[in-house]
Amino acid sequence: MAASVPTVHFNGLGGTLANQWTFVSTGRTGTGSLETINHGGGRRPLLVMVILDDTIGAANQYTIGVATNTSILVTVTNNATYSIVAYFGPGA
Repeated sequence: MAASVPTVHFNGLGGTLANQWTFVSTGRTGTGSLETINHGGGRRPLLVMVILDDTIGAANQYTIGVATNTSILVTVTNNATYSIVAYFGPGA
């Protein structure tokens, strides 16, 4: 029997994720070095996304490092603006 894979539906602000525990960090600027972003979730997120603000014609890159019970480690191109969304699932 195959393992069940959870599905996340993004249905807007009032959608499915409204009943789940998420962390959103917006308006960040990359440094080109490893950054530690505290999420306050108390457990490791199930999903981490980096959303770059400008992806047209730019060489902006990112690397998601380890996500722990307290923080998310990312490296984003110097001066690139981005947001982070972490999904923890129900009942964090």
